[in-house]
Amino acid sequence: MKMIDKVLHNRSDVTLLDIERCYDIGHVVGDGNFAVVRECRRRDNGQTLAIKIIERSKLIGREHMMQNELSLLGSLSHPRVVRLFTHHHTHTHSYLVMELVTGGDLFEAIAKRGKFPEAEAALMVDSLRDRLLTFYSSDNHSFAFLIHFFF
Repeated sequence: MKMIDKVLHNRSDVTLLDIERCYDIGHVVGDGNFAVVRECRRRDNGQTLAIKIIERSKLIGREHMMQNELSLLGSLSHPRVVRLFTHHHTHTHSYLVMELVTGGDLFEAIAKRGKFPEAEAALMVDSLRDRLLTFYSSDNHSFAFLIHFFF
């Protein structure tokens, strides 16, 4: 059994120390209202990933958002949708171990550049359309969540 499985598998009493035994948590690669995303490295095999760290106190009354995200990401497999590998929960935080996506934030890129050439914008819109179709075809609940998430 791998180290991560031995330390974290099927445990309801996971601590930050347990997570740090399995992952070397590095610099911030993104943040939002409820979470911060950091680069991390698995200690057992060196694989570079992302770990989304969510303060559970910020989700009070919105716990359904976490369940929706876990359900949605856990059910999808698409080359343009970030992959959720596993998740762990302490009393104060939730840790979502995900594929590391590089290239920056789209909103920040638009704000910085002001505009994109039509051909480049068309590729982004086509990619978004492809993802929306993937979500929509998986089930209507996922599509409703996606619409709520974006708007």
